[in-house]
Amino acid sequence: MKTIQKVASVAIAIAAILPAAANADQLMTDAKAMYKSIPTSIPEVKGNTVTRGKIDLGRMLFFDPRLSASHLIS
Repeated sequence: MKTIQKVASVAIAIAAILPAAANADQLMTDAKAMYKSIPTSIPEVKGNTVTRGKIDLGRMLFFDPRLSASHLIS
C-alpha cells in the first residue's frame, strides 16, 4: 500500500512540474521575441565617431560620485 502511495505522490509531483516547464519554455520564447541581444560593439552615430578618449570620458563621468546630490554614489 505504501508503494502505491509513493507512486501516486511521484505522479502528482510530475504532473505539477510538467505545466510549469511548458510555461517556462513559453516565457523564454516570449522574452527572446521581445528583447534583443546586447550588441558586441558600440553603435556609432553618423558624424560622431567613437574614440578611446570619448569612452574613457564617459566612464569617468558615469562613475564620478561628485555628480550626485549626496556625493556618495556615482
